Amino acid sequence: MPATVQSRLNDLFATHLHPTEGREFTNKEIADRTAAWAAANEGAGVSASLIQKLRTGGKTNPTATTLWALAKGGFGVRPSYLLGDDEPEEAPAPATPAGPEDVQKIIDDGPAASLAFRASGLSQESLSTISRMVEIARAAEGLDSGATD
Repeated sequence: MPATVQSRLNDLFATHLHPTEGREFTNKEIADRTAAWAAANEGAGVSASLIQKLRTGGKTNPTATTLWALAKGGFGVRPSYLLGDDEPEEAPAPATPAGPEDVQKIIDDGPAASLAFRASGLSQESLSTISRMVEIARAAEGLDSGATD
């Protein structure tokens, strides 16, 4: 049986614990995280009441924008997990920061390095636009988000 938004969202709460307290996040804490993410990415946050409705099955057909904000902003995972583009066995692991080996791979990839160097100095708005374009291109090519933030 396919996973529902409700079960996937509850899996994220169960597997992505508060980093300093080792407990599940509250709906309000995730709402605050989506709001902070939305402010930095020209998106929309998700209210704690909507999160509660999604977790309890009171709302079963959220918008893609809502699911995107919950995945990226709330938990730092691929939006496809909540959008239902795949059927994973378990919730994805939280995104981890890029390590030295990741940076070296980018440096060794001439076209990617060129793009990164050319983006240096652009405004936050321009960088957000480029970031969204890269996400779309990666999804179109069947790649994960490559997010390290």
